[in-house]
Amino acid sequence: MKTFAVLVCSAILAIILFTCHANKSQEGGRAHALQSALAQTTVTITRGDGTSFPFNVRVAKTSEEQAQGLKSVKSLPSNEGMLFPFPNPKQAAFWMEKTLIPLDIIFILPNGEIGRIKHNAQPKDLAPIFSEDDVIAVLEIPGGVAKRYGLKRGHWVKSDALTLNR
Repeated sequence: MKTFAVLVCSAILAIILFTCHANKSQEGGRAHALQSALAQTTVTITRGDGTSFPFNVRVAKTSEEQAQGLKSVKSLPSNEGMLFPFPNPKQAAFWMEKTLIPLDIIFILPNGEIGRIKHNAQPKDLAPIFSEDDVIAVLEIPGGVAKRYGLKRGHWVKSDALTLNR
C-alpha cells in the first residue's frame, strides 16, 4: 500500500511539474511571437567624434508591446535592441522584472540627444530605473555595449521611428 501511495504522489508531482513547464513554454512562445511581429528599423548613435554605431531594433509602439519589451529574451547580439517610442515627451521608468539578460537602457531626449544611460541593468531586478528628464523614447541594448562604444549623455540618436524636436 505504501508503494502505491508513493507512486500516486510521484505521478501527481510529475503532472504538476509538466503543467508548470508547459505554461512557462507557452508564455515564452507568446512573448517570442509578439516580439517577432514588431516593426524593425535602425537606430544610429553618433558620438561627439563623429563615430556612428547602428543598431537593428524592434519597435515597441503599443502599451502591450512596451509591457512585453525584451522579457524572456535569452540572448541579444551587440548590434540589436528594442526601441520604445512615446507619442509625447514624458518621464519614463523601466524595470527588469522578467528580463533574463543585462541591458543598457538609454533614455532619449526630445532633441535626439542621449539623456541618461543605465549601464548593465540587472535581470529580474524590481527597482524602477527613471529617465530623470522628459524623454521621447528609450533604447534597450545588450548590457555593456554602451560602455564598450563609449556612449554617453549628449551623443546623438537618429531613427526614422523617432520624431525629434531639433
